[in-house]
Amino acid sequence: MQRVGVMQDYVSSTKRERKADSITAEARQTAANADVIRARLQRETAQAWLALALAQKSLRSVQTLISETSRQIDVQKAGVSSASASPSSVLDVQLALNAMKNEQDNARRDVQIAQARLLQLTGKEVRDISGPLPRIERLPADEADLMAGIKLHPEVIQAAREADLAKAKSGQSEVAAIPDVGVEVYYARRGDDYDDMVGVMFTVDMPIFQGKRQDKDHAADVSRTYEANDRLTLLMREHQAQQYQLISQYNAAKAIYDRQQSEVLPLLRKKVSLVNAQYRAAAPRCLNCSPPAAIS
Repeated sequence: MQRVGVMQDYVSSTKRERKADSITAEARQTAANADVIRARLQRETAQAWLALALAQKSLRSVQTLISETSRQIDVQKAGVSSASASPSSVLDVQLALNAMKNEQDNARRDVQIAQARLLQLTGKEVRDISGPLPRIERLPADEADLMAGIKLHPEVIQAAREADLAKAKSGQSEVAAIPDVGVEVYYARRGDDYDDMVGVMFTVDMPIFQGKRQDKDHAADVSRTYEANDRLTLLMREHQAQQYQLISQYNAAKAIYDRQQSEVLPLLRKKVSLVNAQYRAAAPRCLNCSPPAAIS
């Protein structure tokens, strides 16, 4: 018997909608994963850039101190000659100069490490930074806005997309027991002694043991949904705690910075003025000495 026909399966519209929701959730999760990778790369690159900027600034500061301290050796020697300073003061300055040179080597090492890190992250050799350093006088936004913006963090969005995907999978398994309907229209040519045959056949899945199987799958998907929601809640709490810690650390560092600007730096400038006065007093006894640089 020769047979030819057309077969078509009709899937429930509810099942199609749930499957479409699941595919959409998977696409959003994939996009969220890409955003997390991009955000992590941007954060690490910014940290490496800041590390290079601070290392270069520290190196320049140490080099300035070395230059000034080197000139202080002659001042101390002049003080020893005039009996206004003890001989050990010269040794103290030399020891301090040696410690500063060690700091200079450490600063150069930090610069090279930061440059290597930027090369790893960007694929380009960055020898020097460009642009101003971030402002530290205030937070980028109000504390309330920073706390409210946690839900927009890429990692939080990623966890939310995982929860949405688990929920979509649960909804898909919930209606998986709805049977599909198959329709077949065929023409059959039988032997010479028989007439040809035309028929229509309908097929429907029999719900034998299907409900129990689908119930188990749906229960597992529901459990995964609860687990994903719990992970999202814990991640939100973790980011909130980290935000509070960072804000507290910033406030403490800002208070120290303000105190340095308003109290410590004026005292240091007065101290430099006194050192310059002592140097000018000892200058007639050491005509070949160079004056120390003043702090601006």
